[in-house]
Amino acid sequence: MGTVAATLLALALAVPVGGQGPVGEPSERSPVIQMGEEVSVQYVLVPVRVRSGDHLVPGLSAEHFRLWVDGRLLEPESFEQGARSAVDLVILQDLSGSMDVGAKMGLARRALRCLLERAQPGDRWALATFSTGAVEIAQPFTADLGGLGDRIDAFAGWGTTALRDAVAWLPDLRIAGGGPRQAAVVVTDGVDNASTVAPAEALRRVRSARLPVYTLALHHREPTPRSAGAPPSAAGETNAESEALRYSDVLRAMAEQTGGRSYDVVTPEQADRACAEIDHELRYQYVLGFSTSGAGSSRYRAFRVEVTGGSYQLSYRQGYEGRPPLGSDPVDD
Repeated sequence: MGTVAATLLALALAVPVGGQGPVGEPSERSPVIQMGEEVSVQYVLVPVRVRSGDHLVPGLSAEHFRLWVDGRLLEPESFEQGARSAVDLVILQDLSGSMDVGAKMGLARRALRCLLERAQPGDRWALATFSTGAVEIAQPFTADLGGLGDRIDAFAGWGTTALRDAVAWLPDLRIAGGGPRQAAVVVTDGVDNASTVAPAEALRRVRSARLPVYTLALHHREPTPRSAGAPPSAAGETNAESEALRYSDVLRAMAEQTGGRSYDVVTPEQADRACAEIDHELRYQYVLGFSTSGAGSSRYRAFRVEVTGGSYQLSYRQGYEGRPPLGSDPVDD
């Protein structure tokens, strides 16, 4: 088991590392993060954001939704309406040395503080950090969010970045005992100088993530759009900034594949806007759910979601890795 995997397993057991005790002890009903192979039967959640123009669409019922799994129409077992509700949130914070360049760490603290200030009763957070090839636990899941601001303010960059290695393990995470509204927020400057996982492999793995992943890509200055593979500009774009832009593509694809969103953050105002949108979307998204079978092959299975009654823009995770939905004929699988 690799360093990242071992540390995430520790997070599953809610055991603090590095001598840091939890801000609030997990309650009896607190969720935990787990990782590992698919079990024979599991419950799959499909969060769906429904927009009309720039606005989320409220008030839809289960009858408005159609869900296909590998081209087969499926009747979901559960449906959570888009209404303000508690959220289980995993924060994955980059603590590499490059985060201390310019105002990036300050932007990270501001964004997380903004999210924390929007917390509602029933919300539960877990904090994890990554640097120099390891993911460490700052706080197992807790509903006592009062002391998390001090942990966030104490974040400081110190090591190398293995961003793709951390990203590649996100599909192995699942929240056991949590509610239907679950998500991960990755906060990073996008620079990667220590990963062993190739970009294409990281993207391949990310598409089967169980949680919507929101990414905050922090930049020292406003990124200048350029075509893929183009060299740094003659205006003096540094190698680090060039790499950050390239890895922003990984972050953006990760968010899109999992049903989250990616934000480029340069200014405090952009940090405030990003956290406000993330909070709003998580609380008002719709969530479809179904069980998987103990039979059939375990492989990637694609989703298609439609909403009747209007012309809407939908965002949802693109599929899952596992056995077929409960009730499927394993012979046909």
